[in-house]
Amino acid sequence: MNSKLQIKPEVNAINNSLEYKYPMFDWSLNLDTREFSYDYNALASLLDLEVPIVTITDFMQYITQEQRKELELLFLQAIKSGERQHFSCCFVPNQSILAYVEFYFELTQPRQIEGTVRPVMLVSSKHQIANVFRSLFENSHHGVLITDSETRIIACNQHYENQMGFEHGTLIGVKTNIFNVGKYSDQFYDDMWHQIHTNGFWSGTLLTRDAHNQVFPQELTIQKIEATPGEIYYLGLTVALPKQTTQIATNELGGLALSSKLPTKDKFLNQLRQLCGKDHQANSKIVLTIKPKFACDCYNDHVEFSEVISLGNVSQAIGYLGDQIFVVCIDCQARYESIESRCVRSALRDFFQEIRLNSRKEIYDGVMNGRIGVSILGLDSQSASQLLSHATQAMLERHSGEDRNISFYHSTIHNEIKRKKRLEDGVLQAIQERRLEVHYQPIVDARSGEITKFEALCRFPSIDEESNVQELINIAEDLDLINELDSQVSMIALDRLEDIHQQFGEHVGLTLNCSLNTQREPVSVLNNLAELICTHAKKPECVTVELTESAYFDNGANQSDALKELRNLGVSIAIDDFGTGYSSFSYLSNSQFDFLKIDKAFVSDIHLHSNKFNIVKMITELSHTLGVEVVAEGVENYHEFRVLQNLKVDNVQGFLFSKPKPFFEFNSGKPYVDQLKEVGLIMSEQSHDTILGLSRNGPPRIHPSEPLSLAFQYINEQSIPYIPVVIDNRCVGIVGKDSLNLHLTLTMGTDLETTKESQIWRKTINQVMQVKFTQLQDSLNVNELAALLDSEVAFPWVFVDSEGEYRGILYESDIIRYFISR
Repeated sequence: MNSKLQIKPEVNAINNSLEYKYPMFDWSLNLDTREFSYDYNALASLLDLEVPIVTITDFMQYITQEQRKELELLFLQAIKSGERQHFSCCFVPNQSILAYVEFYFELTQPRQIEGTVRPVMLVSSKHQIANVFRSLFENSHHGVLITDSETRIIACNQHYENQMGFEHGTLIGVKTNIFNVGKYSDQFYDDMWHQIHTNGFWSGTLLTRDAHNQVFPQELTIQKIEATPGEIYYLGLTVALPKQTTQIATNELGGLALSSKLPTKDKFLNQLRQLCGKDHQANSKIVLTIKPKFACDCYNDHVEFSEVISLGNVSQAIGYLGDQIFVVCIDCQARYESIESRCVRSALRDFFQEIRLNSRKEIYDGVMNGRIGVSILGLDSQSASQLLSHATQAMLERHSGEDRNISFYHSTIHNEIKRKKRLEDGVLQAIQERRLEVHYQPIVDARSGEITKFEALCRFPSIDEESNVQELINIAEDLDLINELDSQVSMIALDRLEDIHQQFGEHVGLTLNCSLNTQREPVSVLNNLAELICTHAKKPECVTVELTESAYFDNGANQSDALKELRNLGVSIAIDDFGTGYSSFSYLSNSQFDFLKIDKAFVSDIHLHSNKFNIVKMITELSHTLGVEVVAEGVENYHEFRVLQNLKVDNVQGFLFSKPKPFFEFNSGKPYVDQLKEVGLIMSEQSHDTILGLSRNGPPRIHPSEPLSLAFQYINEQSIPYIPVVIDNRCVGIVGKDSLNLHLTLTMGTDLETTKESQIWRKTINQVMQVKFTQLQDSLNVNELAALLDSEVAFPWVFVDSEGEYRGILYESDIIRYFISR
């Protein structure tokens, strides 16, 4: 016997703590000699073998003829595939013992099969056999009947007689066709009996007729029994199903469930596979299994619900699984690879809203009080079969402690949906109770550093520590409460406009956000906003209304008159988040707006000659050509400000100046002017009398660790001979065009550039910069310019303040321009 062979039943892999009543025996079969080797003494003692089993033929005489064929096929399968096989059967070694045994075996050598055998149950007397048979036959859960080969009833249990309403003994000798309801075709019965003769059984649900001629659904299994060759019986097991709904097995209706008139499970799965295959790279799919809980649980309610989901526009595929369980596939407006809970909630909301609008309240309540399982393609399922299986599991299992009737197979999305429901309640309450707050963020002139506007931004009372404002605003849009939200915020902000003028000057304006992502007509939304501005603003010309890019261009034709009315009041129009939508630049020349706001996505970490740089440059130049001012959002550091300033962006907004905050936290005056003067991004008033005042505003600077390629780009883009190298606002060197050329070759930057030359671009600035340069005080007056020129002080001139911090750089070209202008 092969000592390495350790074949154990599958159940051991699942539960190692399971203890068997009977031992397991090893055995082997020589395929050439058919010799069957095993521990004869132990097995003979247990099974009371009267004659030794020497060959496999000896063994097979103790099992039924059908199981002999099955075992032979499994041996062939083991030989061909080399895979482990399992076989169980009734083993009758003598007249007094019936054993149910399990075999596991596999091919271990070219001509040898080895395995194990374990008796699972031993019945050692006729009394025990009788008890087992009685327990199975006279159970109170299943109707049991036995017929002969002509389907005449020769025995049935009491539960079946009660189920069918017949008196005891009256069914004996009667053919089973008395239960036919006349709704099935001859083809249906032909297919049923073909399956019984081919597979040995048939199982399904169909309508049957009781003793009182009442028709009801019944789950039926018919098992063919061949006691001896040619002696055939049929065993029927039945379960009476509720008369309200069930899946009825019939091909006559083309795979439809008779009671619900919906596709059966197999047909639904076929439709679902097509949907998943067709749109796999587009939108995801959501499958819901629904077991309604109707008040009276009557047949008509289920039929009405079937009709509602059949006629609806949201469902892409529908079906009926039996046991009062419906299944629906709906579309999720999110790409397969990037599913968000918001999209899932929106899809589910549309589906249940359709049911609410198209059915009686009792139907809708029955659905919402029932049990619903949800599975999502791309999140917890990768195929149609998984979608259906997971949705059903979610419906049956529910998450522990859950009172809500909707359960998601994916626990993360389940918890996220629960969280979203809490946020919805919080947003709804905040709007209804008018507890919204308004914070303000300044918009700053990029040239002067002065505040030109304040944007009014919504803030909610504390709802959820992990939520952010944009998420809550999205929820308000989903609930179609965004117009009410915008109106409350606008009203509060407009009432603050007079305070803004008193504290910062009459020229400072107010920007209001207006969402058109609503079920209301855009014209109605804009007209209401115009009325609000007329009522609450003494100077409408100080008000700017922001619309998102997609909202503006999607509704351009319909909202044109309403926008004209706003502009006639003096109100300016701004387009927010430009570049993040899908609009065409061709719209710009025909549109009615005054400001274009560039989204933070294009501003963050912007640098020369990057894609972001080129996009912002193009938008700014085109906007200026059309007379539109540009506002850059999300400016967080001086580098970004400097790049935008060089691109001639008109206004900037971001955390570099201030986070949104309550109005009372702002100081009066010009808080950002001094801030920008200190870092040399704008010139102080007195600098106009200084030599430094002759320099160009905000030239670029570079860090010693940055690559040579960046300095080369700056110098060529800005047409400047030198660029200052600055660390912590102190100039530590300069890089000139001439010194750069010493490191470059004629082929660098061309198609002839070699690998070695490409490495030169990566050299850091500290390897090429000049550390000796002219450094002057920023307080030097223009009157001293002639003396410096007479002394032939070398250009460029780097200016620092009294603390030695970098203030700016002056080129020879700046001096020439100054004298020409005089």
